[in-house]
Amino acid sequence: MRKAVKFLRNWLGQMSVAEDEDTLLQFIKDTLTDKLKHYDALLSEYSHDRYPQKEVVTNAHAVTADILSQKNDNVALLKRLLAKQDDLLDCTEDMRDIETFFRSQRVIFDAARELQRNLQDEQDYFATDPDTGSKISEVATILSMPKPYDRIKDLSDLMQSIKSAYGVLLEQKQDEVRGVITLCMGDVHTLAGSLANDEVRKSDDRFLEYRKKVTDATSLTMLDAMITQLQNYKEQVCRRIEFMLQDKPAPYDTNGGQPKPQKIVQVRRYDLLAVKRLTSREEVDSYLETIRSKLYDTLEESDAIQII
Repeated sequence: MRKAVKFLRNWLGQMSVAEDEDTLLQFIKDTLTDKLKHYDALLSEYSHDRYPQKEVVTNAHAVTADILSQKNDNVALLKRLLAKQDDLLDCTEDMRDIETFFRSQRVIFDAARELQRNLQDEQDYFATDPDTGSKISEVATILSMPKPYDRIKDLSDLMQSIKSAYGVLLEQKQDEVRGVITLCMGDVHTLAGSLANDEVRKSDDRFLEYRKKVTDATSLTMLDAMITQLQNYKEQVCRRIEFMLQDKPAPYDTNGGQPKPQKIVQVRRYDLLAVKRLTSREEVDSYLETIRSKLYDTLEESDAIQII
């Protein structure tokens, strides 16, 4: 009994441990039961993320449960408690950093993990920004450390720097998409001329909706996907307008037969204009000649070319 009281006072850091048998045994059971519930709660948190040192909590839970397995036999309970006192002291020491983590460091750890997940498919955007790329890697290193406790304090500054760099890229991409919207609207208006007003009006409304989406967008990949959506939508509108324009009476053929429908081929400017750096007048002339040749070849097999 005295050994148990002495150990409990030392282990728990409190002198108010009763010495009479009934009160002492109930105190031991209550204390261990509370700790077991606490370890259960901590272990449930590990199901949410790969938090550090789960094995330490699992071991503390196992040691506590082992002692409590003797709770129905008072003598056996005291013996098991004293037999496991070194294990309990080790568990308490090992749990100290983990307790601090869940009490005051988990929030920043979770925020860093969320940022890491958000950037998982977007790290290529930082290919020309090695400083930010290095900071993203540093965050990943801290999150994967077995004992990251001393480095968690660095996560806030790293995240702030990464978010600032991301914000710059986001603004640039938003401007790029707005430029694509302006070009798409211009293409539709140019093709329609003074005709197909209803179709033009509907497309204008749709493009304005996209402008709103651009302003609200928080993801670079979302904005890049929007560029593809805009180009596809513009092509659909242009095809409809082209079809409407073709509904006008076509010229009769030279033999006086039925009107001969025009064969109009659509060519995407992105296919026509290859990405290339030009450094001389000769290279410019060669580039333009390639475009001219492509258009001539296409025109040989059609009546008209619609560049979209």
